[in-house]
Amino acid sequence: MLNAADIIKMLVGLGEVGDLDIVSGETILSVTCNVKDRPNVLAMATIIDQLLRSFDYEKSPEFELRIEGKSSQVQAMHRKLLSSERRRQLSERFGKAIADLLESREVYDLVPIANHDLLEELKTIASRIGRV
Repeated sequence: MLNAADIIKMLVGLGEVGDLDIVSGETILSVTCNVKDRPNVLAMATIIDQLLRSFDYEKSPEFELRIEGKSSQVQAMHRKLLSSERRRQLSERFGKAIADLLESREVYDLVPIANHDLLEELKTIASRIGRV
């Protein structure tokens, strides 16, 4: 059975390819976690899905800090630099940051402060994985 960190990584990977819905099936759950952990894994999948779907780098604390106090022209330039390729790279970075949630705080720089509670909830649920 997978530990909490590996479950998060698996869920992020499935979410990134649009297959997170398969987690609700018995096949995946039976080979990844104990029966008692299944509700927690499903709750984690819901949070990860919400985080991945709502990701917008322009709303991240990192981006907001980058443009804070800058002129409207400089802010516009920073937004223009967010090409589709750059956004794809940032989405990949975001997925990796979620996957590393239990070891790193980088994801907090990429999720709006208003949604940090979701990250805390994900960590709390993950801490219950494997407990008797």
